Amino acid sequence: MPSLRSLRSLPYSLLFKVAVSVAVFAMAGYFVWQRTHTPQALFERGKKYYEQKNYQEAMIQLENAVRKDPRHKEAGLLLSHVYAALGNPVAATAQLKALLEYYPYDRTVDLELGSLNRSKAPDRGRSLALSNCSLNLTYLSERYICDVE
Repeated sequence: MPSLRSLRSLPYSLLFKVAVSVAVFAMAGYFVWQRTHTPQALFERGKKYYEQKNYQEAMIQLENAVRKDPRHKEAGLLLSHVYAALGNPVAATAQLKALLEYYPYDRTVDLELGSLNRSKAPDRGRSLALSNCSLNLTYLSERYICDVE
């Protein structure tokens, strides 16, 4: 490590150039880090992990994306799929209900919630599906008809 005396003997122009270079590299690193940690970038990484069936890593990336932007619909939907794949239907349902707060009239989110609730209790089958559809239709002012087998 250079001593303080040896640094004092360097010309100020060289010290200034070194200081500016360090500042530029630090700022560049910060901007690169920030760009790779946007909600969209986190979603893309989470989607890649999901497609590889690496659900734990997908969950981490998607939770970070939703934490940064709770209105990121695609990240929230995929996170609910990850929770379901990990065997946590309660967390999946909670994630979809959180999305419904931001998108109350979104048919995709509502149908995902109905599908998840329907798949949670296949033994109750038709009655669960019917009660789910009537709840969803009431909530959405009867904008569409549920399809029940």
